[in-house]
Amino acid sequence: MATGRSKPLYIALILMSASSLAAAQAQAATFKTLTCTHMDVKVNHAPLIGIEDMAYDPQTERLYLSAYDRRKVARELKAGQTSLSGGGIFALNPASLEPVPLRGDIQAISVLESVRESGREFGNFSGKISGKARPLENTIRPHGMSLSRHGPALKLSFIERFFNGEGLVPRLLTLIDNGAEGRDDGSQDSWVLSAQGSLPCAANDMIIMRDGTHIISSDHKACTVRGQRRENIFFPKRAYVRFENEAGLSLELGGLSFANGVALSADESLLYVAETRKKRLSVYDMRPLKSGELPTLERYIHLPGGPDNLTLGMDGYVYAALHTHLMRFGLFRAGGAASASSRVARVSPSGEVEIFDMAKNILSGVTVAVPIGSKLWLGAAYDQGLAICDLPPVTAKNQYKRDVP
Repeated sequence: MATGRSKPLYIALILMSASSLAAAQAQAATFKTLTCTHMDVKVNHAPLIGIEDMAYDPQTERLYLSAYDRRKVARELKAGQTSLSGGGIFALNPASLEPVPLRGDIQAISVLESVRESGREFGNFSGKISGKARPLENTIRPHGMSLSRHGPALKLSFIERFFNGEGLVPRLLTLIDNGAEGRDDGSQDSWVLSAQGSLPCAANDMIIMRDGTHIISSDHKACTVRGQRRENIFFPKRAYVRFENEAGLSLELGGLSFANGVALSADESLLYVAETRKKRLSVYDMRPLKSGELPTLERYIHLPGGPDNLTLGMDGYVYAALHTHLMRFGLFRAGGAASASSRVARVSPSGEVEIFDMAKNILSGVTVAVPIGSKLWLGAAYDQGLAICDLPPVTAKNQYKRDVP
């Protein structure tokens, strides 16, 4: 990113150029308005800022939050600090999944004491980090997150934004609970943290298939700040999605414009990729992957906003958090605007779309939307707390043109 006073303007100009191209593709639609309330999440009596991603486990009825204060870390990096603030993975108590104050009901998942020390030496390795378990402290900065179950074992895999003194080095970390059954006393003694090697330098989001294949989006190809700036202006289609598994599969699906959130259909036959700058979802047929070939593009779904994280709901629909105005979001992210409006797209398995707006902008720059029953839970990477909205019943109608390449 740019530095100093030019940073907000630089980001805004980049996003504006992409926004103007994508805006013409979306057709007019009838929007539905959501009634939402803000929930100020407290951890150790301090407000939780930057809930960028979330995942819901219906078996334990727990909502997991991936959060850290990105602006605070950016200020620390600019000041040349070597010890940076962190965040963590947090879990909402199942009894608190209602729009009520949750002070004291937030549980920090235990991690291992040697996380920070091992992180400093992180390279291309895999294996469990040993150490004594203790409550989560400011040692990790989680970003995109994926939840998966293998029998009774619950796995929370996430992209951790580790800074090694030279720049951002994303790492893939996984929290594993071999007996997670939603303990009422909040104990998480069975959680074990494992490190599973390096990631693309611009890794953004991830999802793990039932056969263990990792699907990881990378919003840039370049690794340096200068390279990413050039890419934004001259080479906007260098983002990609990587497919990897232990059997040796290693494929790269390129030609994307800021690849962001990823989601699979319930039967894993379709892959949804959020192309934020194109304001669209790219939908891929996953069947070729079974024979070691790249998924094939099936269609585009154009949206009235730049999609961020994607969530597959229990209803089989994909929920996409949208940035209504990319230029405004860029300014907000850089600190040059006080707020940024958001909306949510609900996409049916057949590609039909509904759009939801919040009646009041009580949460700026929403990056994730998770449906739980009749409620829609919203988080934001650069705002404080959560928003909980009344979710209308499914009555999707295709409001947008869907191109078949």
